[in-house]
Amino acid sequence: HLTGYDLPLSELKQFRQLHSKTPGHPEHGYTPGVETTTGVGTRVANLNLADRFSYMQVRGAIEALAVRLCAENVTQEDLLALDHCLAVAKLAIDSGNLVRAIEADIDFHRLCAKCSKNCFLYQFYDRLLTQDELVFFRNVSDADIRIQSHEQHAAIVEAIRSGNPQQAKEASRYHTQTILDRLRSEENHS
Repeated sequence: HLTGYDLPLSELKQFRQLHSKTPGHPEHGYTPGVETTTGVGTRVANLNLADRFSYMQVRGAIEALAVRLCAENVTQEDLLALDHCLAVAKLAIDSGNLVRAIEADIDFHRLCAKCSKNCFLYQFYDRLLTQDELVFFRNVSDADIRIQSHEQHAAIVEAIRSGNPQQAKEASRYHTQTILDRLRSEENHS
C-alpha cells in the first residue's frame, strides 16, 4: 500500500481472510509485492516421486473428509454447481481441450471442499489445490486419464446426491487410489 503496489488499504484490512489478496501465507504472483513463495508451494513443486505419493495420500484423506461432509450438508444449489462442473469437464474432454478439462478437474475438487460447509477445511484444501494446480494436474495430459477421472468424479457426485456420506467417502477414496496406483506405476518405470 505505502510502497506503490496495487494493494489498497481495504485489502490489507482483509488480512488472513478467504480470497483476499493478503492471505496468511502470501504467494508470488497472487499478492502484489510478494517476490518469492516459501513453504508448501515451494516444497510441493520440488517433490520427488515417493514424496508425491505421500502428499497424495494426505490430500486423499482430506478430500474423503470433504466429500463426506458435502454429502451430509449438500444443498440443491451445491448439486447444480457440481453438475455444472461435470458438464464443463465432459465438454472439454469431448472437444479435446485437455487444459480446460484439467481446470474443470481442479474446480470440481475445490467445489467439493466448499460444499463441505467447513470453512477451515475449505481454506486448507484450497491452498493444497493451488499447489496441485502448479505441480500435479498440469502434468497429466493423457485423455484416457481425464476420462477416468471424470467418471470417478461423476460417481462421487452421485454418492453426494444420494446423501450417503459413507458412499461419497468410498468413491473419493477409490478416486485417490487410482491416482496413487498411477504414481506407483510411474515409480516402477523410472
